[in-house]
Amino acid sequence: MENPSWNERLQAVGGGGFAPGRLALSYEAMKGALGDGYATVTTDAGVGGSQEPSAWALLSEGNVDWGRLRSLASVSLDDEV
Repeated sequence: MENPSWNERLQAVGGGGFAPGRLALSYEAMKGALGDGYATVTTDAGVGGSQEPSAWALLSEGNVDWGRLRSLASVSLDDEV
């Protein structure tokens, strides 16, 4: 397979909702982006590979960890690029 030259663009890939990007589907999307000449990036948003938010988004049952939720919603986007 021939490697395309870099197209001078970045493609960020990731999950959605409460599932950040470091998942098997993201890695497949990254392979496709590389094949199309993109530099590519993803993030675990500081919550690891969790696809279910109660493991990281709650301080206790029914008590939201607002700091981590804000971080997922904004800081992790800046950290990615």
